Amino acid sequence: MANPQKIKAVVSEIIDYGNQVYKVVMNTEKKMPRFKAGQFLHLTLEAFDPTAGFWPESRVFSIASCSDDRKEVSIVYSVKGVYTHRMENTLQEGMEVWLKAPYGEFIIPNHIESGETAVLIAGGTGVSPFIPFLKTSSDQIDIKLNYGLRHIDLMIFEKELKEALRNDQFKVNLYLEQKSNTIPINGKVDVKNGMLSINEILKDDINLNNTKFFISGPPAMIELFKKQLIESSVQEEKIIIDEWG
Repeated sequence: MANPQKIKAVVSEIIDYGNQVYKVVMNTEKKMPRFKAGQFLHLTLEAFDPTAGFWPESRVFSIASCSDDRKEVSIVYSVKGVYTHRMENTLQEGMEVWLKAPYGEFIIPNHIESGETAVLIAGGTGVSPFIPFLKTSSDQIDIKLNYGLRHIDLMIFEKELKEALRNDQFKVNLYLEQKSNTIPINGKVDVKNGMLSINEILKDDINLNNTKFFISGPPAMIELFKKQLIESSVQEEKIIIDEWG
């Protein structure tokens, strides 16, 4: 696995999905180090002097996508704390930022064995670390994505999900807190009205002895869903969480 590197980048595009959810696309000064789907990066808004060695205050974000030449990388974030509020008010296209990557062990292929099912559970922007995995996943793996949104306008990575649905082994359960009559992706998508729920997820055709569960989203959601899975007789070692650090 690549050692983390400090990389200068320029913000090339900021996409506003509404409700303080943003995608930030950055062009890097040099190639991003090779990373595994599910890993994350540190982003700082501060000026950084590579010769000084002191890394300023930063925030971690899942690597949502990276171009084939590894010179463009994107993250998705929702405004929930002091640093992300600052990002919302400060980030502009053309602005220089610094990244440090890659980090993390939330690497789905490292936890899945042949013949197992991967149940992906994503709350909001928590879908980000799953996108690189879906892009490269083998059709030998049965994948079920359970994706919870407040409303359909907050769906991100629509294009990537459409492409992933070409895999016959991939299925999406879309949970919408606000009912919508228009769904941007068709095919193997089961739309459920209401909040993302472990009880609903386990109603699916799931063999607990042959399934690994991957949870990504707000820390409170991750903690609650892990607890509920264990209470539903899922072995703890079969539950893998997106744990930054």
